[in-house]
Amino acid sequence: MDLPLLVFGPSQVEGVVTVRFELPSSNPQIFEAKADAVWNDAFAMGLRFLCIEPFCRPGFADWLDSLEAQLQFRESTKSSNAAELQSTPGSSA
Repeated sequence: MDLPLLVFGPSQVEGVVTVRFELPSSNPQIFEAKADAVWNDAFAMGLRFLCIEPFCRPGFADWLDSLEAQLQFRESTKSSNAAELQSTPGSSA
């Protein structure tokens, strides 16, 4: 799995690194893994996870599930809004 991260300040990370950060949620959990820095520029970097610590996996899976649910909700909202615009009398859509 690859993950893009925003970088605050100059960064030229290369090779395998250890990453550790708090997963955002109402019950924050620490995430720790070994990752390969597969690309970076002045503003962001991409990491490919090589080994996620076993104690971090359930929280990470929950976080990914919540991101997917948010995306599906946004997509369904866009679809609903587009359908409403098309069915509104006098609408030119």
